Amino acid sequence: MLENGEDILLVSNMLGHTDSTMTLSRYERYIKRENKKRGQFLKQELTPNGTEFDTELLNIA
Repeated sequence: MLENGEDILLVSNMLGHTDSTMTLSRYERYIKRENKKRGQFLKQELTPNGTEFDTELLNIA
């Protein structure tokens, strides 16, 4: 479920875990991690006038 993008809080509740930390600590090793571009909204928010921004600071491409 988590691998398919289901909400962590929903999964945690369905499994009867006390919180999402418990769910992630048990199942994180089974979740595939793809090289997705993350944090792109930050790049857009921090450079509203189109100026250059060092994405290495946020570890995003």
